[in-house]
Formats: sequence, C-alpha cells, structure tokens
Amino acid sequence: RIISALFLAETMQQANSDAEVMVLHNIDKTHRLKREVGELFDAADTSGDGLLSFEELDNLLSHQKVRAWLTELGINPNDTQMLHELLDNDGDGVVDKDEFLTGLARLKGEARMQDILVVANNCQRILAHCNVMRHTVLAIAASMDVVPPQQLKTPTASMDTLPPMPTSLTSL
Repeated sequence: RIISALFLAETMQQANSDAEVMVLHNIDKTHRLKREVGELFDAADTSGDGLLSFEELDNLLSHQKVRAWLTELGINPNDTQMLHELLDNDGDGVVDKDEFLTGLARLKGEARMQDILVVANNCQRILAHCNVMRHTVLAIAASMDVVPPQQLKTPTASMDTLPPMPTSLTSL
C-alpha cells in the first residue's frame, strides 16, 4: 500500500507539472502570435498612420505567404471586404492595431459553442426589442386610425415564424 501511495503521489505531481508546462506553453504561444500579428499589421500599414484601410488590407491579403498563414490560423483570407468589416469594430472604415489584434484573435480557429450561444442570445434580445417596437408602432398607428384592427392581432414574431435566411447569408 505504501508503494502504491508513493506511486500515486508521484503520478499526481507529474500530472500537475505537465499541466503547468502546457499552460506556460500556451501563454508563450499567445504572446508570440500577438507579436507576429503586430508585426504583420506594421508591415501592412504602408501609410504609417497606424490604421489599415481597405486597400492596405487587400494588398496584405494579396501575398500568398500571408494568405497561407491566415488559413493556418483558421481565418478565411478570400473575402477582403468581409474580413475588413469583421475587424472594423467601430465602423469607421479603417482598422487600428488593437482592432486588428483582437479581431484576428477572435476569428482564429473554429467557433466555440459559447461564442455561438452569445450570438444566439443577442439575436433573441434583438428580436424581443423588435417585437416591442412593432407593438408600439401598431398601437400608435391604431390610435391614428391608420391600421385596420385585425392587423393589431397578428402573432408576434418568433424564430419559427421568421422567413428563412437568404442563401447569401447562409454561406457565412
């Protein structure tokens, strides 16, 4: 029993050490990726203003090595317009270094279930707000005698009663 206990203690200590090594390796990998992405941004910023325009991003994505690297990270480099829109968080038409770094980090790899659930919950909240707005508009229209009363009794929209998503969006 003593030998089994010692063996078990040694095994547990080794497992903890392996986990620490893995965590340190992942931290190092993340820092290296941020540095490389930062260097990529600096090289792409040909104007030197600290911002990537659509044209600068398009030029960056025209390099085969960059395209291969992004593909390796799980990021589709084939649609510059879509990638620019995904990276441009504030919608000002340009991508700053922070947007570039955080955007590529978010886009890296496959979608996780927790990411998908956040989007689904946000869609449900938006749908609820739209329903409230719809009822408010119908009530205002009814008070102005613009909408026939039977339209006021239409069911509220739910995910089941919404029209299907356009095929152009399902490929995203």
